[in-house]
Amino acid sequence: MEKDKIKFFVFLVGSEFAGNAGQIARTLGNFELDRLVLIAPEWQDPLQGLVFAHTPAGLNIFDNREIFPDLETAFKTLNIHLSIAFTRRAGKNRQINWNFKDYFNSFFQEVFKNDKLETLNVALVFGREKSGLNTDEIKLCSVLAYIPTNPESPSLNLAQAVAIVLDYIYYELKVKNSPEIPKKLKIQTHPISTMEERENFYKDIISAAKTRQLFIKNDEISFRRLFERIFSSPIISSKDLSLLKSMLMRFIYAKNIEEEIPGQNKENKDVSEKP
Repeated sequence: MEKDKIKFFVFLVGSEFAGNAGQIARTLGNFELDRLVLIAPEWQDPLQGLVFAHTPAGLNIFDNREIFPDLETAFKTLNIHLSIAFTRRAGKNRQINWNFKDYFNSFFQEVFKNDKLETLNVALVFGREKSGLNTDEIKLCSVLAYIPTNPESPSLNLAQAVAIVLDYIYYELKVKNSPEIPKKLKIQTHPISTMEERENFYKDIISAAKTRQLFIKNDEISFRRLFERIFSSPIISSKDLSLLKSMLMRFIYAKNIEEEIPGQNKENKDVSEKP
């Protein structure tokens, strides 16, 4: 099944604050989704929602929000094939099936290799800000998933919860194995430096320092340890390591350090040293 055949709808059940709905509309735009569905919202005035929607995409999504009296009606009208409810409250009739990331990992693997599916409409169902989804609403959904958080402080703001889920979906659908996003952002990535590259770096710098007689009381070991502490991190890229080495070598072999400082000359130095 092609990725663009999967259609995600964000359902907000009993939304209590227009601002949250607006902020979520903006989030949908951030992650290239556009279907915001409100089930029996408790607010009437959309002004706060318009303020929080903010961006052109967010405002458009908020303006085109779809409103239904209940989940069952919305599922039938929108031809929803799969509904995923998000909650942290488990119980006899609320058996949580999945960590949401584990679920979507399995979901995408199965869906992408299924050539028989032509379209798939998926509802991401989020509950009320204060009380979440009730048992009857949970029963209408196909899957019950949760977002892992600190057990001592598990509650997420509704807009935060939606953003976390959409970020993961966007990565799987749009970013993973795709060169387009990094290209648009002009992201530059370089291979991580190897242990051999870092070892050669230490040797070359120490050799140059010896030539310039920069060591005091044979402190070569301390000098090397200093560089190891600073540069042994494997996250330093090969390019950065090469650049750093070049800069240090120019400094060490400079005939006159003052010549390396733009705008600094002997006359200026003499003046600055006068009492």
